[in-house]
Amino acid sequence: MKHNLFKFVTFLAFLKAKSLLIKKEETKHFTPNFVAFYSKYFTEIKSADLILVTNGTPNPHLDTFCNKFIEKILASNTARRVRTKNLNNCDVKPDPEFENYLNETFVLDYNFTLDANPQIIREKHKNLQTHPGLNNGCVIISESFTHLVTFFNGSYNMCAEKRVLYSIFVLKDQFGQDFVRQLLVKLWTKFQVLNAVLYFSENLYIYKPFRKTLRSWGVINVYKIRKERIFLNALKNLEGYPLRVKALFRFPTALTGIPENMKNDPIHTKLYKYSGFSGVDGNVLGEMAKQMNFSVMLINKKQRNFGKTVTKGWLTGSLGYVVYDLVDLVANGMFVTDHENVNFEYTCVYFHDKISVVAPKAARIPQWLAIFKCFQWQTWISFIFTCGVSLLFCFLVVTKRRVKNTLVDTFLLLVFDSDKIHKVKDKNLFLASCLLFNSIVIFTLQGNLVTYFSTKSYYSDINSLKELDKSGLGISTSLPVFHNYGNSTLIKNLHGKVTNKYRVSMKQAAFGKNVVALERGKDAKLLTLLYVDAEGNPLLHISREAVISYYLSFMVPQGSPYLPQFNFLIMGFFESGLVEKWYNDIAASITTSFKFRYTGDERVLKPFSLHDVQSAFIILGIGLSVAILFFVYEITATKLRNGYILLCCIQNSV
Repeated sequence: MKHNLFKFVTFLAFLKAKSLLIKKEETKHFTPNFVAFYSKYFTEIKSADLILVTNGTPNPHLDTFCNKFIEKILASNTARRVRTKNLNNCDVKPDPEFENYLNETFVLDYNFTLDANPQIIREKHKNLQTHPGLNNGCVIISESFTHLVTFFNGSYNMCAEKRVLYSIFVLKDQFGQDFVRQLLVKLWTKFQVLNAVLYFSENLYIYKPFRKTLRSWGVINVYKIRKERIFLNALKNLEGYPLRVKALFRFPTALTGIPENMKNDPIHTKLYKYSGFSGVDGNVLGEMAKQMNFSVMLINKKQRNFGKTVTKGWLTGSLGYVVYDLVDLVANGMFVTDHENVNFEYTCVYFHDKISVVAPKAARIPQWLAIFKCFQWQTWISFIFTCGVSLLFCFLVVTKRRVKNTLVDTFLLLVFDSDKIHKVKDKNLFLASCLLFNSIVIFTLQGNLVTYFSTKSYYSDINSLKELDKSGLGISTSLPVFHNYGNSTLIKNLHGKVTNKYRVSMKQAAFGKNVVALERGKDAKLLTLLYVDAEGNPLLHISREAVISYYLSFMVPQGSPYLPQFNFLIMGFFESGLVEKWYNDIAASITTSFKFRYTGDERVLKPFSLHDVQSAFIILGIGLSVAILFFVYEITATKLRNGYILLCCIQNSV
């Protein structure tokens, strides 16, 4: 009995000793410097994901460390404890994809000094407040690098969590250095995780992707834990790190070169050197490259497609490049819309514009029709009605004279032939009113005729969507602006006229005159300068009524680590008015160059000819023709009347 009791007590003592040993082993990490460092590290964190990576079997070491970490570090934060699914405890070798990098291009810097100014450290820490993506954290705890590598190879999707603060703990492992390299490099190259601190063997390992090495980029720094030292990668200075940028060259926002009359402008020239192209898109990119100190690596310059969804859900163009993570930035203004594919993000808005209808310019009015186009048809009707009322009034007032003579006198008064007016006191007020009306009409008519003779007049252009619908012209565009027509019959009719084309839309509208194009409103004003006739007259017209308005921004892959800094800079450009100024500078330069293009032979003085006043001679000819007809009529009528009188006299005498 005593022997069994002794065994039982011994067993309990063994369990207690083992428990104390485990607790001591897992709590030895929580030194004052360790607690102070990670408490400072997670100060701005609102929530943290706590992930234990195991092989599926209970592990008291990890549980003890995890509970202690929550108690000491995450007590004031919201921590969600997540256990991964079972992982096979197998030997994991470094990925072949990174073997060359591990052996050649990435180095470990063990001699990094920690004698940094505390004020600078605090300023770096304040940067967390300007990065909204850093409000969350992720703590990953594992006992072995083999489990971690397996975990990141296929068990964990980090696409939506690239901008959080990662803190990785490896408690025990006999294969340290090679796996440290592989893991940290992979977190950046594959998952684009910018800030990840790996704790292993009482050291902190941080990957610095923007440090230049002899053959490539990337340095792994090793630190000893010091109190309240924060080691984060900042995006303020990328030290010339190359960013993959996709840009489509389009007029006038992304030009392959600087306009000729702006080549001496120091601002635009300098921004062109940073971005590789000019225009408002190139200037925004160039200013970002200048302030963040990165180099622009343009991808596939010849490809000129903004992108669309094709068969089997594949994406093409710039949209495909950013969704498939082939570029770091699409540096073209893209319309901010709800897209069916959500594997990309927009930067903050830097511009806005409306979608305008660009229609063929209406035909020119012949000069012989100028007199009929001086007034609108309502004005002509009012003029005729006033003349009729005047004749009627004159007929009612003047009763002593013959009706024929009264009407002739009133007509002569209306045509301003004052020598034939019979002065009658009873109608002085009426005559004065007629003279005043006549003066206003005649002088206005003469002024409008001079205007029509001296300027080029056109028929009415398309200025509204209703007029566009009535015109019967097709709509050539790749923009889905008429898809959601709802209960609108007008939008439904316009949707039925859309043909999905873009590249030849403006040209077809200008020369074919059988379609209209849709274009950004501000760009359309400059694009119409490209389509003019031999005399410099426009071939296109911009409708007054816009289809829709959009905000414009750049695109980045989902979870891009650069997005917070991009937004910070772009917002500054937008609020300071730099974007608007850059666009207006380019627009003014392009407009000036096009004006000079048509100031050559077209401006040479030409001799005055009868062709320039053909309308006046046409009107004179019409008047003379009418006068001759009336003269012939009077002669004929007089002869017939005299013959009739003579015949009556002869008959009476007989």
